[in-house]
This record gives sequence, C-alpha cells and structure tokens, in this order.
Amino acid sequence: MVSKKSLKVSDFKRAGRDRRVETKNVRYYYLIVCEGTKTEPLYFKALVKQLPIGVLSVCEFDIEGLGTNTADLVTKAQELAKKARHKTGRKVDKIWCVFDRDSFPKKNFNGAINTCNQTVEMEAAWTNEAFELWYLLHFNYVDSALSRKQYGNKLSEALSAASKNKLLYKKNNPENHHLMTTLGSQELAIKFALRLEHKYGSDLDYSSHNPRTTVHKLILEIFGLEEGL
Repeated sequence: MVSKKSLKVSDFKRAGRDRRVETKNVRYYYLIVCEGTKTEPLYFKALVKQLPIGVLSVCEFDIEGLGTNTADLVTKAQELAKKARHKTGRKVDKIWCVFDRDSFPKKNFNGAINTCNQTVEMEAAWTNEAFELWYLLHFNYVDSALSRKQYGNKLSEALSAASKNKLLYKKNNPENHHLMTTLGSQELAIKFALRLEHKYGSDLDYSSHNPRTTVHKLILEIFGLEEGL
C-alpha cells in the first residue's frame, strides 16, 4: 500500500524541472473507480493531466466510470484490481471508490464507506448528496442540504458571478475541472470540506452527514497539499 505521506508533489516538482535528477524506476498504481460514467471520471482525468511531470513519472492512474450503484461499486472495484493484476502482473497499490449518496438506501451508502475503511488498500471519496457539492465548495461554504437541481442552479450562479458572464453549469462538461479551479479555488474547496468534516465529528452514520464530501482526501493524497494547510 502507498502511504499517504509518501507521495508529495513537492518531492517531484524539482525532478520535473531538473532533468539531471533521476527518478526511481518505480510506478505506483492508482485505481480510481467512479460510480458515474461521465461527471467524476471526466473531472479526475482532467485533474491527473495537471500533475507535475515528476509525479506522472512515478505514478500511474487508471480511472474507470462504472455506472453502477453504491452497493456494487466496492465489489466491482476489487474485481477490477484483480483483473488488472492478472493482466499486467502488477499490484494495484491504492483503490479509491468515488460515489454519491443519491437516493440509495442508508445501509448501502454506509456499508460501502465502512468496507473501504476496513480494507487496507481502499478508500472512499464519497459525497452526500451529490458530487456537485465538491464543485460548489470551490466558491462558497455550504452547510445545508440541497437537491441536485439546487446544486446546478447555485453552480450556474457562482460561475456567472466569478466570470462576470452568464455561464450555465453543465454536469458532463469536460471543462468542469478547469472552470472550478480557475474561476473558483481548489484550496478553498479543501478547507471548506475539512470544515464540514469537523462539523460531523466522529458520528459514523455517514448517510446523515448532509452536506459532506471526502473528495478532498483524494485530492490531498494526489497533490500532497497537507503541508500547505
């Protein structure tokens, strides 16, 4: 398993700038498995493209959108990891499961999170209720439950205000990562997500944590932003 502290962007940026610095011939294999087929995969694929060359020289990211429900996602993620190892002969070092609460039963949502928490090589980047909460936190702190439609409307308002032009949020827009991180702030989203995490404390009924997201944990692991917060 790859330690969260072992992959720091600061450790690799210099290697990306200075070709005289040798990088180890080791590749860490990340498997990011998303419940949705477009919104989340498009976002994470765009995010990975922004990583420093030093990180990409030692890490490999496989991003899959399964279009399955929360109950099946964890099992299918484990199956994908086994298939990848059988095909390539390489072990997946870390599996991240990305999913929303949506309207799925409480037991399915909590169960998926608990399974990830109890499995060494797995973690969950979950959102209650919709992934759009992570987007909205790039602009504003949100501490009250919203519907999917409300998230869309609020994102359109935030994007329009930030750009000073009328912009409508489009769920499966390949440019969403760019829009959120240029018109909004990823650092702000992380801080607001941490604030929501603190709000709910040690309560293990994750289905009642609305709104809340742990997408920031995956972002922090990839970019190694812990030292800057």
